[in-house]
Amino acid sequence: MTALKSARILAASLGVLAFGALAATPAMAFDNLEWNWQKDVKEKVDIYVDVDIYLKPTGLVEIEKLQIFLGDVTATNYVAYIYNEPFYPDAGYHHGGYQVPETEVYATKFCYIKCGGYNDGWDKVPVKPLNATIELPIVLASATAVGNNQSINSDVPVFLHDGQFVAEVANRYRHSDGGMNYDALASAMPASGDYASRCYYNCYQEPEGNLHHDIALLFLIGAAVGLLEEAEISAKSTVHDLKNVSVDNSATAVANNISVNLLSDTPANHLLIADITQFAIANVKAETSTKNVTATGYDHMRQLTTATLSPSDSNPYQVVNVPTPWISSTATAVGNNVSINVGPVLAE
Repeated sequence: MTALKSARILAASLGVLAFGALAATPAMAFDNLEWNWQKDVKEKVDIYVDVDIYLKPTGLVEIEKLQIFLGDVTATNYVAYIYNEPFYPDAGYHHGGYQVPETEVYATKFCYIKCGGYNDGWDKVPVKPLNATIELPIVLASATAVGNNQSINSDVPVFLHDGQFVAEVANRYRHSDGGMNYDALASAMPASGDYASRCYYNCYQEPEGNLHHDIALLFLIGAAVGLLEEAEISAKSTVHDLKNVSVDNSATAVANNISVNLLSDTPANHLLIADITQFAIANVKAETSTKNVTATGYDHMRQLTTATLSPSDSNPYQVVNVPTPWISSTATAVGNNVSINVGPVLAE
């Protein structure tokens, strides 16, 4: 069975029409998309907006793209048993004219001799604590799991027709090795004449409507009849048993993500038209675990900072030092996310 034929069978049964068919048919730029917005606000304020835009851009980026992910995504990070033994140049014990070698001494704020607890006649030598702001190492631990991701950076207008879909094919439609069982999918295909068949015909023969919206509906139907089930997108980061370090621990799990940045000093280029469809049948989970982290022999722990960009009107690249916790443990889980920025290029 050819890849294209397999893709068409899967498309007809699940509505995943882009697995190979779009590559074999002419691109439908934004399909036959027509936007009509009407808004009537009846409160104490009447709003009337009439926008007439005529631009002569210096270029154009036009993208019609479909991302479909069927499966599970897992990111796991594990950090443990990192012991930092700082060197204290003044460490040691004195007894008469003899100083215990550094190798026989460990120190917190004072040194303690390794002599079975016997220390009669020995004089403690104070040890100056290390400055945590410059001498405390940091351990960075992170785990990131993403289903579909897209990032666009441009300095000319962007026309974007984008679809992102996440789900998992039910196990009964997979072989024991995890591969697709196309025969089982074909047998589960809805009867001819139903919505799936009509959409298949329209999308391939008479393109009309919005393909991505049709696929989203078919994904929903596929979930309802049991062809699709929740995808598992999970990120887990674990840190434990660390000594004399700072820890920044994070886990991020995302189903669908789109980021578009249009930055240009030419006002005529400040145009972005987007038709974005995001659909996820997924369990999205992010988890961090940080435990058994200790630090001794350091001062200025409360003065730990991180250089962070903090733009201002006078200085868009202003950097400030913000307080940083000794231990940071953050977990972020996102289903669907879109970030769009349009504006001039910030001068350095």
